[in-house]
Order: sequence, then structure tokens, then C-alpha cells
Amino acid sequence: MQSLASQLMAAITECYAGELEPKRLSAMASAASAVVRVHEVGEMQGRLEALEAAAQTRKRWGA
Repeated sequence: MQSLASQLMAAITECYAGELEPKRLSAMASAASAVVRVHEVGEMQGRLEALEAAAQTRKRWGA
């Protein structure tokens, strides 16, 4: 994720300097946003699976 953030920051600098079209920066930002959402969903899925496993363990032990 840090690489993605660094690339976006560089693109913002390039856009500000007139070296990158704002339309391209916008497209990059949209793509980055999608990558972040996919990453977040993956993390949440992993956390949910851990909670479900813990709940099953507790259920088996009668807690």
C-alpha cells in the first residue's frame, strides 16, 4: 500500500507541475481507490473468518 501511496503522491506532484494531465491523475486515483477497497474487504473477510472460528470453538466448549 505504501508504494501505491508514493506513486499517487508523485502523480499529484507531476499534475501540479503540469507534467501529468488531471484526467490521468483522476483515473489513477480511482484505480487506487478500488485497490484499497479490495484490500479492505480481504482484511475484513479474514477477521470475520477468525471470529467465526472463535465462536465455533466457544460453542464446542459450551462457553
